Amino acid sequence: MKIIATLPKGSDRALNPLLPDECERIIAERIGDLSDEQIAGSDAMIATAYNPLAAEDIARLEGVKLIQQLGIGTDSIDLDAAKRAEIPVCNVPTANIDAVADFAVMAMIYCLRKVGAAETESRENKRIDRLVLKLGSFDMAGKRVGIIGFGNIGRAVAKRAGAFGTEVVYSDPIAADEETERALGAKRVPLDELIETSNVISVHAPLVDATRGLIGAPEFARMKKKVVFVNTARGGIVDEAALADALKSGQVGAAAVDAFEVEPIEESNPLLDAPNAMLTCHIAGVTTDCIKTMYREAVENCLRVIRGEAPINRVV
Repeated sequence: MKIIATLPKGSDRALNPLLPDECERIIAERIGDLSDEQIAGSDAMIATAYNPLAAEDIARLEGVKLIQQLGIGTDSIDLDAAKRAEIPVCNVPTANIDAVADFAVMAMIYCLRKVGAAETESRENKRIDRLVLKLGSFDMAGKRVGIIGFGNIGRAVAKRAGAFGTEVVYSDPIAADEETERALGAKRVPLDELIETSNVISVHAPLVDATRGLIGAPEFARMKKKVVFVNTARGGIVDEAALADALKSGQVGAAAVDAFEVEPIEESNPLLDAPNAMLTCHIAGVTTDCIKTMYREAVENCLRVIRGEAPINRVV
């Protein structure tokens, strides 16, 4: 058996212990680093969002029985090309739910309480109580939290945000059942209403044609003044230049962004010069616990397919 993987440098430490001794493994940071000879004879491939697979890459995977994505999103893979090549694509949809939900709520509080400014001023030995009050330091309790995308992660965010005494609303093409809404204390509203009435907005939608560029200058202009905006989903959903302008004008009070149109963050990204912005590059789902689970489930699925069994969590 043979598995190829395109993973960040050093990831072999997580992957290798999970593979059987008899499994040949070839690991590179991107598929372009692999020769046709190295790819030949591979049974499965493990990929990540950091290393896109275009149609021409998939065309090189002759004989591969599975493309296994680490994580939920598969927008970095040309799914149409995989379908034409008759290569199943699977993801790991549940491993990072808690990690991302925890991070999103942490980011909300970080922004509401102006932790970034307070931390900077504290290091300079300044009295900061008046500063944070001037900037606007707010409780979570009593705020309306709007969640865009109500899948597994969106629902986990709702559960956590509700525990802080917030009012939770969500927008999603598919309504949750009444029992789920009741248990989470969440109400489905149109996207326009969510945008116009929420004190905090958190994005948890997948990047698909319908969500690309979903939040831009017109949407930011209609949000409540000083809204807190959090994006731990995908960069392509949000117009980054428009968000930067909204931060500079004060229309958006603070933002936390963990997903960017281009990753790593380019030096020209306008958010780098925007005030009150907490910027991290795709780490919301990166915890030791989450990564262990993600790698284990990915490897188990690869081995399942190699044994001739049907894969689980198939996307195409």
